[in-house]
Amino acid sequence: KGMPCPKDLEAENEKNEKMKKEEEQEQIPDPNASADYHRFDEEVNLVLEAKDGSGLKDLKRKFIRISCLATITHLKKFIALKCFNSMDKYKDIDLTCDGELIPKDHTLKFVY
Repeated sequence: KGMPCPKDLEAENEKNEKMKKEEEQEQIPDPNASADYHRFDEEVNLVLEAKDGSGLKDLKRKFIRISCLATITHLKKFIALKCFNSMDKYKDIDLTCDGELIPKDHTLKFVY
């Protein structure tokens, strides 16, 4: 008398272990939940125009809005993907602002 049944102890231990596992899973942050993909960054609006005689096809959208933390290389890769259908040719693209060549490592915030 007064002693718990071993079967009841096993069931209670299993229930406690399940609850602990659920609590641990709730504490582990979901990597996709906190990723904002730069949605809340300051943004820059750009006009993309090909230089006359450059041979680049026109883009569907002449204006784009992009994070100010993006670099010139990011922009060059985007343009290469849209114009040449291959990111490999991004090295063949030169971006200028007011007639000056923009270095590849600059962010758009720096250029702006």
